[in-house]
Amino acid sequence: MFVEHFLIPEANETNVYLLACSETRRAALIDAGAFEHRVVDCARENSFHVQYILVTHDHYDHVGGLASYVEAFPGCEVIAGGANPGGISARAPADRGLIRVGNLKGTALAIPGHTEDSTAWLFEAGDDSACFGLAPALVFCGDVLFAGSIGGTFGSAAHEQEIEGIRRKLFTLPDNTVLYPGHGPATTVGIEKHHSPFFGL
Repeated sequence: MFVEHFLIPEANETNVYLLACSETRRAALIDAGAFEHRVVDCARENSFHVQYILVTHDHYDHVGGLASYVEAFPGCEVIAGGANPGGISARAPADRGLIRVGNLKGTALAIPGHTEDSTAWLFEAGDDSACFGLAPALVFCGDVLFAGSIGGTFGSAAHEQEIEGIRRKLFTLPDNTVLYPGHGPATTVGIEKHHSPFFGL
């Protein structure tokens, strides 16, 4: 398993991630803030074939470069929780629906609240777990959950919906599951579950 992080300063300091299967060289781009040539160069230098662009939610700082990435990676499929993110046609995954990036198994986790289409992407580390501090899985969680914070919501109902979704779909994962948020540093399920001020655990 290969994971590369790209910080996109001009798109609200959004994180973009390139995930790839080391054996098959199949890859997925997670989120698509402003177009960044470093992302394309990384894929080409490593002979990765980008199968998918996985969108966590349809906010400008996560889809602003989507059209350019689609052009840069011919034949890739956009998968998102809502229709037409950034004006680009996308396939909507079922909640807990499965995708495969080469030999890597991924699961779409619908966690609305920050937006109605907010989707986290869970990937099992499998035999590569030692490369990630023995983490059993990785989650690209967009703006659902950050290190020490959660995604902003409009109204108390959306806030409660987001909190409940985090509890049911993220905090039920092993504590050493690595969380890669849409902004800021990586964290783990255990750190957020036990220390975030947003959860009275």
